[in-house]
Amino acid sequence: MRTLLLLAALPLTATACTIVPHELSPPTIQRPSISSNTATTVPGQVDFEGGITGGDGWEVPAALRWGSGPNIETFLEFEAWRHRSTGEGVGDFAVGVRHRFAEDAETGKSYAYQLRTKVPTASATKGLGSGDTDFDVAGIMDWTQGGRPYTAFYSLGLLGTPGPSTGDIKHTLALASAVELEGSWDGAWEVAGLYAPNASVSEIVVTLAGTYQVAPLAVFDVGVQVGIGGSARDPLFFVGIGRALGRLIAPTAR
Repeated sequence: MRTLLLLAALPLTATACTIVPHELSPPTIQRPSISSNTATTVPGQVDFEGGITGGDGWEVPAALRWGSGPNIETFLEFEAWRHRSTGEGVGDFAVGVRHRFAEDAETGKSYAYQLRTKVPTASATKGLGSGDTDFDVAGIMDWTQGGRPYTAFYSLGLLGTPGPSTGDIKHTLALASAVELEGSWDGAWEVAGLYAPNASVSEIVVTLAGTYQVAPLAVFDVGVQVGIGGSARDPLFFVGIGRALGRLIAPTAR
């Protein structure tokens, strides 16, 4: 597991870099869906996304995404704060990389894989995290049909320490799409199935969201997420924003 963590974190090891606020492109935003699409942050650019989610308690999820190479994105996801009836504090964080390795302009199809490792920084005793290190690998396909973009996503997760009683495998399968609305508004939906037998997770999650481009480099989102099934989560309401921050560059030699 430690080896997998190091591999997922490897692209973050660029040192002595500087964020400069110029030559920016619109941000590549993945929130608020469970899945990710094949889009990656523009090489050299750093994007931020964050918001507030409320339901049974509330939390402040956020992410930094860096275009670490052509068609490659390295990301850091974290929960800046979580509030539950059992306690509150900083949540877990995750590091990972997504690589779009193939695309066809004629058919509109593109393919990517994603590696992600969650690190248990949150307090498990307060109910803020699982207390385990998790790793998942995902395959992603984007395509266009009837003028609308679609994303198919499958993730295989290894939860906790491998073993017959302490570890588990989690399957996540999702289908998502977006539609243009009036003015600067767009709509998005996702249907995701999550299944982890040993962790008693079995649910379908439906996400409905609206996004509004408030500026060329900033996108606002609002929506709801509803779980269906035996272990379904309580309804969640969220609001957030994504923004391009700058370009991460190494200093030139003098």
